[in-house]
Amino acid sequence: MLDPNIQKRSFHLISKFNIVLICFAAWILAQLLIPIKFLPNSLISQLEIYKSLIPAIGITLCLALYLDKLKFNAAFLPFILFSIFCVFKAFILLIIISTLPFDILYQTIMYTLWILLMFVAGPSFLNSLSKLKLFLRFVIIIFCTVIIISFLFIYYFGLETSTLYRDGRFTFIYGNPLYLGAIVYSLLCCSLLLKEFNISRIERIALSTLSMLCLLALIASFSRTFLLATLFLLATNFYFQKPKL
Repeated sequence: MLDPNIQKRSFHLISKFNIVLICFAAWILAQLLIPIKFLPNSLISQLEIYKSLIPAIGITLCLALYLDKLKFNAAFLPFILFSIFCVFKAFILLIIISTLPFDILYQTIMYTLWILLMFVAGPSFLNSLSKLKLFLRFVIIIFCTVIIISFLFIYYFGLETSTLYRDGRFTFIYGNPLYLGAIVYSLLCCSLLLKEFNISRIERIALSTLSMLCLLALIASFSRTFLLATLFLLATNFYFQKPKL
């Protein structure tokens, strides 16, 4: 018979929240590793389906795990209804216009799943400050680990600096500066959000340094979409932090 303490630790390791973290780890790794431009094109084409399939499976699993605790906020209802309307619209169009590609329905379903994750599943499993801090740290560590390994890969194989740029814009290990901008912006958001919580001084310094590096990478990539998003993010952050008169 197993020791009760061992059983308790085992149960804790396979908790619903830990399964959610594993799903997000798979999702993030798929987004970070599959589009690397140094991989053979034949391999990328075979793996491309998993870039969308992994998050779809992960979101569905998260919804199933927290089905009894899902929280529906009336303020988010228009987003949910609109996404459901888009799915039905795409399905009807596929029936009426047989020449339309099936990807239209697939992509619409993916956007619907993301909306459910942001507005329904997310508030259900990130229902405490401790879980939110753990989640953000977990995400940041995965991002930073992949970035550090990528730099070691570049150093080990002696890749020239020019291979990290495209038309004068920083792309790092990706082929598109906009994709790099999306990744760096996501890391910046996580860093700034975690920095707002009650954490140690050393961690705040590390997050501030990481945020500055993200800003430099965004500027170097000249990803206009995410530079504009960053300006809005910083302006909003400054507005809520300034003293109230």
